[in-house]
This record gives sequence, C-alpha cells and structure tokens, in this order.
Amino acid sequence: MELKKLYRKRVNIIFAFLCILPIYSNFAGITAVIYQLFGSSIPSGFEFYMNFFIPQLLLPVGNLIILCFVPKILNLDMDKFILASEKVSILNVLLSIFIMLGIGSVLDIVITSIFNFFESIGISIPSFQDLMPTLPKTPIEIILFCFVIAVLPAISEEIIFRSIVINSLKPLNKVNAILISSLAFAMMHGNLEQIPFALSIGLFFGYLIVKFNSTKLVILLHFINNIISCVFVIIQQNISDDLYTKISNYYFYTVLILGAISVIIFIIINKFKFTDRPSAISFKDATIASLTSVSFWLYMIIYTFLTILLIVFSNLNLI
Repeated sequence: MELKKLYRKRVNIIFAFLCILPIYSNFAGITAVIYQLFGSSIPSGFEFYMNFFIPQLLLPVGNLIILCFVPKILNLDMDKFILASEKVSILNVLLSIFIMLGIGSVLDIVITSIFNFFESIGISIPSFQDLMPTLPKTPIEIILFCFVIAVLPAISEEIIFRSIVINSLKPLNKVNAILISSLAFAMMHGNLEQIPFALSIGLFFGYLIVKFNSTKLVILLHFINNIISCVFVIIQQNISDDLYTKISNYYFYTVLILGAISVIIFIIINKFKFTDRPSAISFKDATIASLTSVSFWLYMIIYTFLTILLIVFSNLNLI
C-alpha cells in the first residue's frame, strides 16, 4: 500500500509539472503573436524567425528546464538516469532504427485512414505542415529549421518523457511507466496527425530505455525520425507532386520491408524481455495509482481540449 501511494505521489508530481508545459508554450509563441499583430511594420526577412524559429527554440529549452526540477523534488539522482548511457550494440541500434521507421510507415496508413474518415463526414483535420506558419526558404533557414525540429526536440523530449518520467516510475512498475509516459508524450503533440504516431513510437522508445538504459539511443532515434520529416518537408517544396509521390512510395515500401525484417531479428536476439529486476508493485496497482492521480487527469483534459480546439479552429479557417 505504501509503494502504491508512493507511485501515485510520483505521478502527481510529474504531471503537475507537465501541466505547466501548455502554459509555457503560449509564452514561447509570443514572437509569433507579435508578428501577426505588427507584421506589416516589421522588416521583411524576419517572418521565419519570429513566426517559427524563436517559438520553436524557446519551447523545448523551457520545457526541459521546467521538468528538470522533478528528479530533485523526488530525491532522485539526475545524473544516474537522465544521462544514462549504457552501451548498445551496433546491431541493436540499426534494428531499432529500421523498426522505428517501419512503425512510421504502418502508421502512415492508419493516419491516412483517419484523415479520410473525418473528411468523409465533413471535418478537416490539420496536418503537421498546416500548423507550420512559415516554411524555410534560404539555406540558413533550412539549417535552423532542422535544428529546432530535429535536434532540440530529440534531446528535450527524450530527457523529459523517457529519462525523467519513465526512470522516475520504473523502479516501482516498468510497464505502467512506459504506458503513461507514452500517453503523455502523444497528447503533448496536440494534433490528430501526430498523436497515433507519437503514442506508438513512445511505447517503442519506452521499451528501449527500460531494456537498454540508454538515453543516447532514444535521442538518436528521435533525431533520425525528425530529420527525415524535415527532409521530406524541404523536398516537397522544391519538386513536382508526381516526383514527390514516387519518392514517398519508394521510401514507404523500403522501410516497411526493412522494418518487418528488423522486428524478427530483434525478437530473436532480445526476446522483448526486460533485463532489470522485477517491478516493486503490480501493474494493476500502478495503473490504479495513475488513474487516481488528479494531475494526470488534468494534463489529459488540457491536451484533449487543445486538440479539439485545434480541429475547431481549422474548420472555422482561423488557423
């Protein structure tokens, strides 16, 4: 019973801090608001920086600073697990990369089906690119675009959701720690295009951080995933739709096949078993403790509301 209370206390503290993130995100977007209000009087060439780069720069940095207080409050050794860097074999790294990319390809089908369903009933779902107010044009803008989309989120989000959240909870129950961190990670994205992908990838990354205890591995995977997205966004701006479709299809089938092969090899090698000691409390008790956490539900309500609000605004042509 005491361990169950401890688990609930940790979940409450973690999600109380996570609830600050949507508040801070409004602050991070202040330059975009200024540009929207006074864009006509701002010199040309600043649109990308004020509308996109500065908010995207402030957001992950601020989020990471906010969440770094959690281990201190929980009296946990930050260096021990935030910077966990146990060795992972090259084979397991490569297999993890292809599994991640294969998951993405499968989810492309799922997400497309979701979009088609909503469109069939007259509801428009904003895509990731729809939410980008300004796309990069110059070489320096492209470099900065890749930095704030691929590098910063990979570092900040993996330290927050995998290192801090999972490693704060996994001594008590590993599976539940993976589940609620993945759910929190998915909802944080705030749009229906990214939520299914973030949830699935979050579960896989969560398994990897528990299995291999390597923050560097999940940061690398996250970076590779995001940099590929950046490349496709940039390519799409500069080639014909037909050529883009051909490249996308070739990529899709290649990573789908490599992903399927990698899953088989990974299972044979690792058997999908955790290597550390058994959980201190049962999965049932950990789940009950999570579901009776006030701050957990507050976080879920906030991001569910924001996700629905985004769809409403999109259909009213307000974004």
